[in-house]
Amino acid sequence: MTRTRSLLGAAAVTGVLLAGCSDSTTAPTRIAPTVSLASGGSGSGGGSLGGGGGTGGSGGSQSVPQVAGTWRGQEHYDPSLSVFFLPAFMNPPVSLTIVQDAAGNLTGTDNIMGIAITGKSSSNGTIVIQDGSYYGQKITVSLGSVVCSDGSNGSVLSGKFQRKEGFGTISMDNCAASQP
Repeated sequence: MTRTRSLLGAAAVTGVLLAGCSDSTTAPTRIAPTVSLASGGSGSGGGSLGGGGGTGGSGGSQSVPQVAGTWRGQEHYDPSLSVFFLPAFMNPPVSLTIVQDAAGNLTGTDNIMGIAITGKSSSNGTIVIQDGSYYGQKITVSLGSVVCSDGSNGSVLSGKFQRKEGFGTISMDNCAASQP
């Protein structure tokens, strides 16, 4: 009888740990992209990124999303992890300062933790940001647009994050910080 209870307890703990390590089913909130990723096409005109012309576009190289600047927002741990975290720790703030070169390579700083970040902005629209020194965090986002609280237009990076102690969704914008 004791052995049966021990096996059932071990199975329950294993189930909880495995559920906490799976990918989130929560889809990120995404607003319309601000950068067209079209590679041209036939017909007159053509896209802003892919060339074009009177008799049809020949395509061309796709540009990478430009994400240099300061981004502020929140991470939202997957609700299934609420067993492991107090409610106050489920939605931590995030602030990144990102520098980008012409090839889409990213460097910068996690302003909350004060650690270096690196990453890549790809022509397929995916932006991957990592910090390998503290959390081993990986953020995978895409660029969209947002209307800021002051009525101006801004950009938003939204997607998923994964780190050693959990996973969830993330959303950051580059709107001007609100003044008190």
